[in-house]
Amino acid sequence: MNKILITAFSLFISITAWSQNTIEQVLQEIESNNTTLEALREEINARTLGNKTGIYLPNPAFEYAWFSGSPSSIGNRNNLSIIQHFDFPTAYLHRSRIADARNEQLSSEFSNYRLELLLKAKQACLELVHTNRRLEQLNLRLDNARKLSDAYTRLLETGETNIIEHNKVKLSYLNLQKETENLIIQKNSLLSRLQTMNGGEEISFSGNAYQTVALPSDFEQWYENAEQQNPMLTWLKQEIDISRQQVKLQKAENLPGMHGGYVSEALTHEQFRGFSVGITIPLWENKNTTRYAQAHSAALESSQADQKLQYYQTLRSHFAKAGDLQSSINEYEQIMQSVDNSDYLNTALEKGEISLTEYLLELSFIYQSIDNILEMELELHQTIALLNQHMF
Repeated sequence: MNKILITAFSLFISITAWSQNTIEQVLQEIESNNTTLEALREEINARTLGNKTGIYLPNPAFEYAWFSGSPSSIGNRNNLSIIQHFDFPTAYLHRSRIADARNEQLSSEFSNYRLELLLKAKQACLELVHTNRRLEQLNLRLDNARKLSDAYTRLLETGETNIIEHNKVKLSYLNLQKETENLIIQKNSLLSRLQTMNGGEEISFSGNAYQTVALPSDFEQWYENAEQQNPMLTWLKQEIDISRQQVKLQKAENLPGMHGGYVSEALTHEQFRGFSVGITIPLWENKNTTRYAQAHSAALESSQADQKLQYYQTLRSHFAKAGDLQSSINEYEQIMQSVDNSDYLNTALEKGEISLTEYLLELSFIYQSIDNILEMELELHQTIALLNQHMF
């Protein structure tokens, strides 16, 4: 029984570089093999090219016309024209800048999906660490329950106990067995989830210790760095910059357009050649486009302020939660160490000072306390992973 508590507390304080490296290796492997991530890379390459379309001059127009003269004595007529249309020159500059900005924004989209994927993988790894720690605990409990069950079987055979007491021990042992089997199912499910993220490639993970991660001492200073590295906030900032360029583009498109070209007219005995120029007067087609672009830009700026506030409050909440969990774990461990009565339980049961029911009840209190600490540890490290998502 004492071995159970000693092993439990050694698990609480043990931090191994091997486990840390294993988690990092899993994340690196998933980043390399994830099929959705690879498909997104290909999609971004295509969208990068797509953003560079439609920003150049329209195609020139070539026209040839032949007219038959009547009466025939006047001859035939041949017309030839080559026309090129132009928007106001600054429109092409703004379109090019918008295309470049859109391509930069694609990098933020990819980074955001990558961080979400790695966060899911990290959370699964943390759950696996928790599961492995619980399995180690259950194996110790099973060993203790098996010895107790064997002892009561012998006592039943010698008539020193009754069938009711014997069945209590058997049932306690069975419950631990089923709990262990259920945990193994959960572990296999987590490994299967990681395998799916890893492009179907099997992942081996058996770590049972968490990586040491200290909470920042100054939240405000830490948050400034986190905000700068948040890809969604970066994406929104880029979207605002694009919307401002869009306002400039709409203003340029509302300016007169032009067209010019070469024109030739050939008659039977005469030929005319020259140049043509024209202007497009923007009266109706682009009505309200500039006002819409300005309103859209203002809405994005408002959305950015809202997103920043929500992000700040979310991280602030995670930070406070992590601190509270850390304090609770430390307090729990100190109390557990000060009230360790495992040796007394075994001795009292052997001497008949307590009943089997009392022994199992006291044992369940110890087990529940250890499980509570394990659950809080998992929640703590999952919260820290959310806080440090931008660092993946």
